[in-house]
Amino acid sequence: MNQNQLFKQLCSQEIILTGWHLAHADSRDNFVLDPVGHVDFTSHLDERLKHLVEQVQTHRYRPRHLTDIDLPKSGLSVRPGNVLPIEESILLHAITCLIAPLLDKQLDKRVYSYRLHPDWKKRVKKRTSLFRESKIEFPFLRRATIRSISPFDAWYERWPEFEAASRTCTQDGFTHLTKTDITAYFENIDLRLLETQIRSLLKGREEKIIHLLFRILEGWTRDTITGTPIGRGIPQGNEISSFLGNIYLIPLDKELIKFCRQHNAKWFRYVDDVKVFTKSEEDARQAVFIINDSLRSLHLNLQGSKTEILSDKKLTEELDDSEIKKVDDAFEKIKSLNPDKQNNSKKISEYLRNTGTFVSRFRRNLPESVKNLSGKNNRLFRRLMTIYGHCRRAHLKKSAFTALKELPDLRILEKSLTYLSQLDYGTHDEIADTLFKMLESRQLPFPYQTGSVLRQFQFFTRKMQIK
Repeated sequence: MNQNQLFKQLCSQEIILTGWHLAHADSRDNFVLDPVGHVDFTSHLDERLKHLVEQVQTHRYRPRHLTDIDLPKSGLSVRPGNVLPIEESILLHAITCLIAPLLDKQLDKRVYSYRLHPDWKKRVKKRTSLFRESKIEFPFLRRATIRSISPFDAWYERWPEFEAASRTCTQDGFTHLTKTDITAYFENIDLRLLETQIRSLLKGREEKIIHLLFRILEGWTRDTITGTPIGRGIPQGNEISSFLGNIYLIPLDKELIKFCRQHNAKWFRYVDDVKVFTKSEEDARQAVFIINDSLRSLHLNLQGSKTEILSDKKLTEELDDSEIKKVDDAFEKIKSLNPDKQNNSKKISEYLRNTGTFVSRFRRNLPESVKNLSGKNNRLFRRLMTIYGHCRRAHLKKSAFTALKELPDLRILEKSLTYLSQLDYGTHDEIADTLFKMLESRQLPFPYQTGSVLRQFQFFTRKMQIK
């Protein structure tokens, strides 16, 4: 490959236009939506893209400021979220469209998250994502319904394949699972190390496009109290960062490959969620040490509260997905039935009967039953709200309101509001009144929660106008 061929391609209106389509599609899942859907940018699209190309060609491009948002987590903590200016998002998607086919080849098959789609060229032409979604385990997920489902739901990406691969390990005689997570992963990615890795993977042939990419990323890093940039962190909340995050952990993957060959073990990774299966506790402990040492060399740290070695009953419970599968099976039967037709009500009730025990778990003993949900229980609760919302069943209405107050979690926030909005029109006045009282009494401590609820009022208003 000749020097800087990708940069030459980047300086074409065609590639920048591709970047626009990819960025526009990705923006639908932004933490804060553009109020006019970037129509203002589209109205003079050719001129704006031409100007962007000229800035890149003449090396005069300067990144703009990100929109920073504190996103709620359990325990009243927050994590940072970012919304990219549309010009930066266009450029990042165009750059990634060019470099991802070369970088994705360097990722091991046991890395499940944000992999380049096998038909990525066709998908780009259709103006959709570069990256691969899960196999059709849940056929009811279609582009037309994506907007009503939180992008953070586990079943939307390739998480089901990640979990399915884990479940096969016990059948192969593996008795111990080491599971880990990384503390504040995206915030602590060292840009110098990431740049060095990408330069090495591209064999030093694409200096110009790498330089531009990291000039943009460096322009977004936070300053210290003295005003000095720290050189760490990439924006959170977009596909590009998730893909770059995968690349950053390639050194960890290599260490895991070496460890598993030596100890007859298996490993899998979904972004920064790592699982290693071994046949002894000694090997399981050694896996923790290997992961910790590798992460330290990347200026990262294990999250102690999420690092566990599971075996026997705990391992069985960890891998048991029977409850979620029952909900998915029920949805598979119900999805084709229109809940607004009265003659479907009996069938829907019959299919929902197998999920009744799970619903009772989240209705009784409120607020404790929804106050500290994590892991599979959190996912189960969200999936129940998905199916009961689809069926217009108000069984979880009180639980949803309680979760909004008691469990400051972004995924719960989005799913609860979606569920409430799907209930029968006759309940909307009551729901809107309850949400307003929650705002008035300051029961929602985070500004992002307030903004999300106010956005939901717009939905109710539109529904009323339609009626």
